[in-house]
Amino acid sequence: METQYWKEYSPTLDRDMEVKRWGHAGRPFLFIPCQNGRFYDFENFHMTDVFADWIENGRCMVYAVWAVHKDFAQNNPEALQLLHERLYKGLRHGYAHKADAINSILDSKPFTFQQLDEYLEV
Repeated sequence: METQYWKEYSPTLDRDMEVKRWGHAGRPFLFIPCQNGRFYDFENFHMTDVFADWIENGRCMVYAVWAVHKDFAQNNPEALQLLHERLYKGLRHGYAHKADAINSILDSKPFTFQQLDEYLEV
C-alpha cells in the first residue's frame, strides 16, 4: 500500500502540522481524528485494514490530518477564526471556479463535464 507522510509549518497555528496519505489514486477521503487525535490514529485503529481493498485498487486515497487541540482553540480564538475564514474562502473560490477547473482538464481525461461536475459536488 503506497503511503506518503509530510509535515509543514503553519504560521497561523505556529506549529508543524502532519499529514499522511494512503493510496495512489481514486476518490479522496479526509480522516479527521477525534479531539486531541493525531493523524496516525487512522493506522493505529486499523482503519487501513478496513479500507485496504479500496486503497490498493486505486478506488480511494485517504488523507489523515492532525486536528487542532482544544487548548489551542481556546487560547487562540483569533487564529482559529482566521483558519476558519481561510478554509471557507478557499472552498468558495473552488466552487466559484469549478467549471474553469473542469474545462482545463477535459481534453486530457476520459470523462464528460457532467461526470466531473458530479464527482466534485460536495
